[in-house]
Amino acid sequence: MSALKTSHGCQAVRAAFARGLVLLATVGLVCSCGGELPLGVESGQIGPLVEDRGDQLHPSLDGTWLVWFDLSGDDNGRCFIPSYSNDGEYDQTCDGVIKSMDLISGKVRIISGFLGAETRPVVSDGLVAWRCNKDSARGLCVTPADRRRVTFLEGVSWDYYYSTDARPWIDGNQAVWVVYDYYPRQYVYRLKRADLKSGEIQDMQRLDFYPSEMAFFDGKLAWTENQWQDGAYHYKLLLMDVDTGARTVVADGEQASYGLSGKGRVLAFKQGQPVYTEEPDAEEGVHIYYRDPDGRVFRADGDEARVSREAPVSLDEDLLVWIDHREGDYRVAACDMHS
Repeated sequence: MSALKTSHGCQAVRAAFARGLVLLATVGLVCSCGGELPLGVESGQIGPLVEDRGDQLHPSLDGTWLVWFDLSGDDNGRCFIPSYSNDGEYDQTCDGVIKSMDLISGKVRIISGFLGAETRPVVSDGLVAWRCNKDSARGLCVTPADRRRVTFLEGVSWDYYYSTDARPWIDGNQAVWVVYDYYPRQYVYRLKRADLKSGEIQDMQRLDFYPSEMAFFDGKLAWTENQWQDGAYHYKLLLMDVDTGARTVVADGEQASYGLSGKGRVLAFKQGQPVYTEEPDAEEGVHIYYRDPDGRVFRADGDEARVSREAPVSLDEDLLVWIDHREGDYRVAACDMHS
């Protein structure tokens, strides 16, 4: 990667971490709510959203819709190990449902049945999608966020390398995924795309390497490739227009890119490894970068930052948000990309 600039105007916002879901209302992150802050939450403050028994996990937020995997109906409110049931027996259940919340009205709905171990829903443009099984077939379950009307799309969003740690890659009414395919006369990685309303599946481009991470947003697909060259790993971060197939190399070097997130024409990502010294060098540790609409790459965090490697970056049109522990405690840090 070429020399990077450091943006300014970033601020750290203290966040409390508690059981259940909370919402940090920050100007810009709720711009799609028509200027109205959800549920009466004040800007820059922490607002409780769900305080049911059991765990609420893996939230996904888009516009005025929030979805998550809810374990309030599970025997002990937890999913598998390392938990135990209330009678002391080893926990073998993960009896959760997908729920949605309208952030303006606060109305909560159950939009799925019991799903076993599949836990990571995604909401995009009012549609909610998650990987699921039906009669031993694998596919994607899709429903509107405002009512339970589930459609099963067999074969969509599954492949040999599927990991339960990864969300489906959804953008509007489209899903993309990668398959390991025999075509022709050799095994290749192939991108596929599906229309979530019609279920139609299309072949896209071949990939030379299986992506270690992907992000799908506003008609663009970003992914990382890890290549073994001359006794060491070499990393690439690529950005592609889904309709035209045009590719751009965003980062290329010895640093892996991860925690990908995109909005509009902006792509954000992390690079680096954590350091645990008292005063690390400014270039050491994990750092946040973003590519602006003009193709320029900036570093978002300042020299005092101690960025957590966990959790992806999150952004909207103006703000970029991540987890920071520069003062010891884990906090939410935000950067105004237009300042």
